[in-house]
Amino acid sequence: MAIMRFGIFVDIGGVDGMVSAANASSRRFERFEDLVQVGQEVTVTVLDVDLDRLRISLSLIAWAG
Repeated sequence: MAIMRFGIFVDIGGVDGMVSAANASSRRFERFEDLVQVGQEVTVTVLDVDLDRLRISLSLIAWAG
């Protein structure tokens, strides 16, 4: 996992997908680090796969904390 200013990148079996702020939590947060930490195990759902732009959009659905 990598946490950037604009999203969380999560390894989903050798491929990285991104969780945007809108798909990270229904509660308010200031920084992504308020939700998750690098190395933490999370559960995500795949929202979209854009093969043209080589992007995978994810939604964060479960995390410890």
